[in-house]
Amino acid sequence: MAESSDKNPEKTFNFQLNPAIKLKQSIESLKDHEFNPKGVGRIDISEKGFEITVINSETNVGGYLFLKSSGLINFHCSKSIGNKLINLNLTSLFLVSSTDDDTITIYHVVGSKNLTFIIGSAPNKVMKIEFLEMNFEFDKFPDIIFFCEAVITTDLLRQMIQKLEETGKTQQVSVDITEKLVAILVGGKDPWIYKYDTDKIVGTRGLEPGQQHHAWFILQHLEAMKKAANLAPCLLICFLTEPPNFVMMRFNLRELGDLAFIIEASKIFQNADDLLRHGGAQEIAMQPV
Repeated sequence: MAESSDKNPEKTFNFQLNPAIKLKQSIESLKDHEFNPKGVGRIDISEKGFEITVINSETNVGGYLFLKSSGLINFHCSKSIGNKLINLNLTSLFLVSSTDDDTITIYHVVGSKNLTFIIGSAPNKVMKIEFLEMNFEFDKFPDIIFFCEAVITTDLLRQMIQKLEETGKTQQVSVDITEKLVAILVGGKDPWIYKYDTDKIVGTRGLEPGQQHHAWFILQHLEAMKKAANLAPCLLICFLTEPPNFVMMRFNLRELGDLAFIIEASKIFQNADDLLRHGGAQEIAMQPV
């Protein structure tokens, strides 16, 4: 069916979001060339909200933007749309012309093969982003179950990225989370170590008194992470049980939703005894990949 020429065509869904900067910066991160060389994102829309999923096939790192329906303006969805691919590079190129506090309108017309984006109310700021016909597909971002998480500041993330860039190819990150302490080691030899008391700065969740959880992983796609760090003052580092052996870094967009990345962990220990049997967090951090 061709897209209707009616002035008020039937829409499968439509919504608005404000401010535009949250969507602009999120898509900038998800379409980062090193992280997403094809510049492609999977779109899924339902009554829950609007989702974009990106997967890097070489590193198995996933990126996910979820805009929840309760945080969007005039959200309407009469029929779910799933597993549609769009060009995030074109989307970003269009959104860059918006001001940070603009309102963005997104809708899909019944029978059409595109999404329509409108910036503000100016009729010359309208773009239709066509769904892509591709010879590949990737799964929707998985359902997440975590067993513990810690809040860190995005300033700390920027420091971590700087240290990782200074170490060159060694991009190891070791994270210890207890009820009242978070310790982060970056790099192999002579690692950069950061510790803070969560009572004074930020908090943890999912731990009982005396518990200690540890994850060791390779933090990749640093440019994408830098862009994501502009979205919020803090982020969550979550250790996951579903999918197993993954770490999630989640940037909270307040009532609007989340931008998240999931990264496969080399090792995750859920108690201090297992960690000590392997020599402790610092010894693990120094092990070669």
